[in-house]
Amino acid sequence: PSPDQHRPGDHNRPVPPPQAPTVAYLRLFGKSAGAGTDVTLNNLDLTGTGVPVEYDAATGCTKPITVKGLVPNEAYVFAVAAYDPNGQLINGKIGTTSMPVEALNPLPTSLCWGYLAQVSLALGVDRVARAAASVLVNRLASSDHANWALLTGSSPSACLFASPLTSHLDAALIGRPSDLARAPRAALQAMAQALFVLAECTRRTDPYL
Repeated sequence: PSPDQHRPGDHNRPVPPPQAPTVAYLRLFGKSAGAGTDVTLNNLDLTGTGVPVEYDAATGCTKPITVKGLVPNEAYVFAVAAYDPNGQLINGKIGTTSMPVEALNPLPTSLCWGYLAQVSLALGVDRVARAAASVLVNRLASSDHANWALLTGSSPSACLFASPLTSHLDAALIGRPSDLARAPRAALQAMAQALFVLAECTRRTDPYL
């Protein structure tokens, strides 16, 4: 038929969807959240923003992007722009601006162990709870006998009195220097919680306590 003619049913044929553009690389942009406006392609002041990062279409991932120069306790917003192999901005615009992200100092490893111990205890995974609490306690209270007692699950009294933690506590009470007395409040709280976790794990496994 001529170009102006249509066969019966042609108008019912589904139109194939347009092919999605190929993403070759991404660029991250960001700025302080204080301005209250969306991130644009001009927000390149933060070190690490605007750098092309190769995009892996098979995994949908890129290499990690590190942004430096952030001010502690300051909130920032970010957005990602995608580019095709010709370096053209896909869809002609940058992606959606993120929710504000607050720059905080990394959580100390000791507190991470403490949180793991507490959550594991609450879930009833005593083996993990005991191991995590033992790592935390051994950071302030360390001796060959104490480590052995904590890791093998001896009674709470054996763990406590075999460990130099008791002498640290005595030293703190009478004002003598000790590692425990110089520890930050958060570390002391984590230590107390870890000791509770160890005692509770032992109580669950020892019917005579």
